[in-house]
Amino acid sequence: MKKFLVLVFSLSLFLGLNGCGNSANDPEKVALSFFQNVFNGKTNVALVTIDTSGLESRRVKEIRDNIEYRIKSSKEDGIKDFKIVSKGVTYNSNKDEATVKIETSFKRSNEDTKTRNMDINLVKVKGKWKISNRYF
Repeated sequence: MKKFLVLVFSLSLFLGLNGCGNSANDPEKVALSFFQNVFNGKTNVALVTIDTSGLESRRVKEIRDNIEYRIKSSKEDGIKDFKIVSKGVTYNSNKDEATVKIETSFKRSNEDTKTRNMDINLVKVKGKWKISNRYF
């Protein structure tokens, strides 16, 4: 019985991780995921979507602090009704860099909805799309 439970747990973990990894093959999903995780206060999950390869630990900490600042700011500003939509993706000729055009809209407590357009640069690292650390 114990071996069976270990097998079921291992299979569930594998399928769960494999399912999460598939979104890293799509730059739009990575960009959208980053903003959703920031809005939901998930610093560690948001950090995984960023290219931190080759960075010193000091720089990774700066990026983490930047994410935490964005989370704190959105809560303090009373942001509600956050929505994010992809407006398309373009690739460089080698298809190892991409720019995702996104539109975010949000509403503060007593204000009209505000919309903002952004270009998010991504790079392919070991076959997976990551947000460029130049963004931070």
